[in-house]
Amino acid sequence: VRPVSQRRCLLPVRGWPSAPGDEPAPHPVQGVSVPGREGWKISCGEACGLGLLKLGSGVMGVADIVILIWGSVVVFGAWATWTDDYDEYVADTNNKNYCAYEPMMYAFVILIIKWVLIPCMLVLICFCGLCACCCAVCAPKGGAAQTA
Repeated sequence: VRPVSQRRCLLPVRGWPSAPGDEPAPHPVQGVSVPGREGWKISCGEACGLGLLKLGSGVMGVADIVILIWGSVVVFGAWATWTDDYDEYVADTNNKNYCAYEPMMYAFVILIIKWVLIPCMLVLICFCGLCACCCAVCAPKGGAAQTA
């Protein structure tokens, strides 16, 4: 009988016995090296690629914050005088801002969601950091599990 976690998987799963009595195949994480890899060391080219990915991620994060602030100024600044009635806008172009209903609501809702999610993500990150610190403090010395 297969374990429940394997019964849900429709694709072949590496490491599961294919017949009763078969031993599972070793997994690279368990210390078995893969041909062509020297102990899972990162080469210079891989390190460079990972560094570029990290840099790109940072640049995209800064760009997202800049766009969020700029979008907030544009959308929230125009909110008080916004209208989706074009005839009303034409009658008073100096005091009204025209935008169709759907794009304005989309921009408004997305900005509200982002401004709510930023503090939530910061709280979550702080909580995860606190949990990691607690786990590091509570972990047994030497990395070995203590047996009673």
